Amino acid sequence: TNTWSSTSLPKAIRISISFAEPFENMSGQLEVWEEDIITRTVAIDRTRAIKYAFVGANLDGSDLDDTDPNNLGLNDFGDEEGVSGESGEDNMLEPPTTDKEGRL
Repeated sequence: TNTWSSTSLPKAIRISISFAEPFENMSGQLEVWEEDIITRTVAIDRTRAIKYAFVGANLDGSDLDDTDPNNLGLNDFGDEEGVSGESGEDNMLEPPTTDKEGRL
């Protein structure tokens, strides 16, 4: 059923999800292989206070800067790379300093 009929919450729930390609079984239902299903047990604690603060929407947008909040300054390999400055030039990061034996 899709409804909870008890007056009290369960102590935990088990959640299963799969992103695998389903196949059709002999009865015509879609299934995924058991090893492709990820299952987690989640504890429920009704006494835990969840911190929440309402943040009002700023629909003006005129005070926002032009930086991309999703740009972490990393390339495809997870290494830091230069980040474009306001003048449009690339500000390259300084290379790490090493001692005379080449150690960091």
